Amino acid sequence: MGNMLTQRVGELAAATSLLDIKHIPAARLHRLKGARADEFAVDLVHPYRLVFRPILQEGVDIFDLESINIIRIEEVTDYHGKQKR
Repeated sequence: MGNMLTQRVGELAAATSLLDIKHIPAARLHRLKGARADEFAVDLVHPYRLVFRPILQEGVDIFDLESINIIRIEEVTDYHGKQKR
């Protein structure tokens, strides 16, 4: 788990935007739903995910992955089967 977490954080740090992460198939960047619709996640070691929130600049939409270049890591979690927050 530690190696994969280090790899994903390194990929996020090296990326110029979330679009770069979208092009890494193993990361499986995906936007969360429901109460977490303003967050994204990438795969770690199944079933764990690295969850983060984009820090949107003025005029940038959450769907514009190419314009998102600042994030805040929220947690490492297995959110499957848990009650949604």
